[in-house]
Amino acid sequence: AGGLEAVRGALIDDVALARAIKHRPGGGRIWLGLTSQTRSLRPYVTLGKIWAMVARAADTQLRHSLLLLAGAMLGMTLAYLLPPLATLGLPLHGDLAVASVGLLAWVAMSVAYLPTLGLYGVPRIWTASLPAAAALYMAMSVDSAIRHRRGVGSSWKGREYPLET
Repeated sequence: AGGLEAVRGALIDDVALARAIKHRPGGGRIWLGLTSQTRSLRPYVTLGKIWAMVARAADTQLRHSLLLLAGAMLGMTLAYLLPPLATLGLPLHGDLAVASVGLLAWVAMSVAYLPTLGLYGVPRIWTASLPAAAALYMAMSVDSAIRHRRGVGSSWKGREYPLET
């Protein structure tokens, strides 16, 4: 696929590498999945570092499209935020059917998250963090879009990347 040279200038190097593999003559095969065999070379141990990592690339991944950003935010709101809000909001809205559907969706998202937690040895109670993690990711994505529109380029691996158009 051209080795590291093929992705040297890419802001989102893992996506650029996958694209290079897929576009090889004859089409390359890639696999995306979870494994306990891979270790990060750049651990992100603070919220600030995680925020910077996501914000540098989220708007680029959405091709700087406000329509794609709005769609992603709507989808994440429906999938991750609305179920707990519908469930916990029962005393406010008083609709048992809405709360029940919200609880069912919340349980479904939690059950879907369990294999990942199990693989990495994380206690099951962390399924409760999924809506909060989604809200943080949404905020990081919106921040990424705001940064781009303010003319702020990205910094990654000690290099400054110019603003993409």
